[in-house]
Amino acid sequence: MIKVNFIVNNRAITLEIHPHTTLLEILSTKLSLFESKIGCGNGNCGVCSVLIDGEPVNSCQIRAIDLEGVVIETSEKIDNDYPEILKQFESFGGAQCGFCVSGFIVSAKAIIFSQKKFTEEEIRDRFSAHICQCSGNYPYIQATLFLMKNRDLLTKK
Repeated sequence: MIKVNFIVNNRAITLEIHPHTTLLEILSTKLSLFESKIGCGNGNCGVCSVLIDGEPVNSCQIRAIDLEGVVIETSEKIDNDYPEILKQFESFGGAQCGFCVSGFIVSAKAIIFSQKKFTEEEIRDRFSAHICQCSGNYPYIQATLFLMKNRDLLTKK
C-alpha cells in the first residue's frame, strides 16, 4: 500500500491504496465519480478520459503510484462549469447515447482553453483517441470548432 495526495475537481484527496490501482477504479470506487467509464480497458477508446494537469489522459492507464501531486479534472466538473459544451455537442448531432460523451467533453475543454489555436485537422487527430459508435467523431469536432470561435458562450457558471 502507498499513500498518495492529489486533487480531483478542486478537492484534496489522500488515499492509502495499492500502487497499481487505476485512476479509473479510484474515481468510481473511492470517489463516486462515474462519468468516466470503463470502455476498452486498454487506452484505445477515450471513454475514461480525464484531465491531469490540464492534459487529457486515459484514466484506465494511470496507476495510483503516478498520482502524487497531480491535479485531476473530470467531466463531472467540466460539465457543471461549462454546460454549453454538452449543449453544443447535442446541437451538432453528437451525444446520442451518452456513453462516450464524457471523454469528448474532457478533450474539448483541453482544446478550447488551450493557448494553441487548433485546426480542424488537429482536433480530428486529438479526437481520433475517442470512439463513438452512434454518430462518429464529426459532430464533436464541429461543435469544438464552433466553441473555439465562440468562447464567450462558455462563461463559467
